[in-house]
This record gives sequence, C-alpha cells and structure tokens, in this order.
Amino acid sequence: MFIWFFIYIRVLYYAFYLDIPVSVHPSFIENHYLYDFVLIHFFFLIVFSTFIIVPRQEDIRPFRVEDNKFLFVVNYIISCMVFLFGKQGDNIFTSGGYGHGETQVSTINEYFIVFWFAAFFFSGNGCVKRKLLLGLAILYCLKNLMFGGRIETTMIGMGLIYLIYQFRFSLRTFLLLSVIGLYFFTLLGGIRQNPEILIRGEWKQIFIPDWSASERTVDVISSQEGDVIQASSRMTGMVTDNILPFDDRIKSFFYFLASIVLPYSTLPKMAVLSLYKSDIYTVGGGGLVSAYFYVIGSWVGVFFIAFFLAHFLSRMGNRHGENRFVQVYIFFLVATLPRWFAYNPILIFKFSLYGVIMVRFFYCCYLTWRKYMLK
Repeated sequence: MFIWFFIYIRVLYYAFYLDIPVSVHPSFIENHYLYDFVLIHFFFLIVFSTFIIVPRQEDIRPFRVEDNKFLFVVNYIISCMVFLFGKQGDNIFTSGGYGHGETQVSTINEYFIVFWFAAFFFSGNGCVKRKLLLGLAILYCLKNLMFGGRIETTMIGMGLIYLIYQFRFSLRTFLLLSVIGLYFFTLLGGIRQNPEILIRGEWKQIFIPDWSASERTVDVISSQEGDVIQASSRMTGMVTDNILPFDDRIKSFFYFLASIVLPYSTLPKMAVLSLYKSDIYTVGGGGLVSAYFYVIGSWVGVFFIAFFLAHFLSRMGNRHGENRFVQVYIFFLVATLPRWFAYNPILIFKFSLYGVIMVRFFYCCYLTWRKYMLK
C-alpha cells in the first residue's frame, strides 16, 4: 500500500530536480502550485501513517468463508459473463497502441471483482474451487492487459494478496515482489503505448529502457502518474487562486454525497471535481484523494479521510471477533485502492458499500436456504 502511494510521488523528481513538466497539460503545473499540493499530500500521508496500525503476523486470520455450491456456481457464472462481455473491441495489438482503437467498456467490467469475491465467499476453501477462481482471475487480468488495463489487473492482484497470499509470504518476499511488480507495470506502460516493439522483438528496448537518455532529451514527461499529479495540483491551485470559490466547494461536497446513491449522469458536472472547468484549464483526468478532500473540506477534510482510511485499514487481518462484513468492506477498500487513491475517492463509499450489500444479499439467501433445509 505504501509502495503504491510512492508511485505518484516519484514523478515529482522530474519537476523539482530536473525542471521538466510532468504532464502535457500546462494548467497549474508550475512548481509553486506543485509545492502547495505536495504540502497537502504530505499532511495526508503523515496523518495516515500516524493512525494506521499494522497487524502482527500472529494476529492475522484467514477470511472465514461459507460452503454453498449453488451460490458459488451462480457467482462464478456471472463473473465469467462479465469477463467475456465487460470489454470488447480493438486491443492494443490490433489498434497499434493504447487508446488508438475502438473499445467498448461496460461499467459492469470493474464489478467483476464483486461477483468473483462472492464466489470466493461461498467456495468453502475447496481446492478445486480455489483453482477455478484463480484461473478466472488470471484470464481476466490477461484480457484487461491486452486492452491496456493495468488498474483492473492491480485490483485483482491486491485482492488476491489480501485474501490468500498475505498468509504465505514474508515481508521481505512482499517487498521483492512489489519491486518486480513496479518494474513489470513500467514495462507494460511502454508496451501499451507502442506494442510494435514487442511484435518486432526489440527486447533490449523493452526490458532495459534508457532512463538517463530520456531524462536529458525530453521536454515533458508524459505518464499516467504525471497526469494524476497535474490534476491534483490543478484542483488545489484553483482553490488557491479562488477559481474554485467557496460556494462551489460547498456544492461539490453535497454532490459528492449524492453521487454515492445517484449516477453521475443525473448530477451536474461539478459532481466530478477533476473535470471542473476542464474546458478552460485542461486536465489529464483523475486526482489524488488528498486533493479531492482538500477541495471538499480544506485541511479538516484531508485529516478526516486520512484518519478514516487508517481506522479501517488497521482492521485488516480478520482478527478474532471482527464483524465479517467489516472485513468484506475492507477487502473492497484494499482491492479498489488504485481507483480511489488516484482517480475518484467516491469508490471508498460507493463501490465498496455496493460490494458489501451484494455479498450480504447472497449471504441472506444462503441463511434462508439453510434455515429451510433444517426444517
């Protein structure tokens, strides 16, 4: 988790030490705006680090599951349908690169993890069922990688670590795998922008990128991390320059709450802060959670979200006596971290709660069935 937080900090090296813009979007990318945002983000990290409690290895317990073949099969089939039809169209190889072809992405695609987890919930720790779930998860990741989808793959990976692999690997192994994972996603970022280097077999360019040359010759760093930093600096900079006035910030807070239960299509554009006045001040999209809550609630908002996340993430590990559905919520909170941390924090409250409600619904069905069978 802390490694994921670091990914979006490292890109600032180019801005502060090499004086290279970190995004192709020029709005609020000047260093004094970046400095202001970094202070806000560091405050978030300090509060989060102060209040989070990392559970001891001996306190961690495997997630307790139920054994129901019918509900397992139902959710597994739904997961397969989402896998097959969630994304369709041109992949990065047929289109020549990420974003170059026509791809149809259904909103249900990211809900794969909800039904996949529900199937896990009713797997009963069966070895065959676990292998079926792992196989489907790998196929889902491979398909999304073919379409340039790194985030979905990361979500599945973090979900697997939380459910299964945190009990099998030491901290040293986790750190090693994290470094390998960062390297892998760096390679994938280059391949998805220019997949022809893979087809032509330019292995040296793929596996040994010339970092020093790129730092010296480019005029701007174009990356997903840089666009997220620019979007965050843009939000906090608009507050500083009063382009985003106080009354609009209040409105955005209520729209944020409303978007938990209402689709964005029914709300004003202000409900998506990352797009506020994007016709005037261009943006690459997204924004770190600290920037969102600074706009919504100033320093108090940043403190609140850092403390809220630390409170729930401290309860990872399924300690004895913990409410099972609190653990379900924490699972979705961990799995969706790549989305809510860098794109839209509404997932902390919306996607995760919807996931809990869905799993709870299937669990109530299971209890009703079991009560009926015991009569």
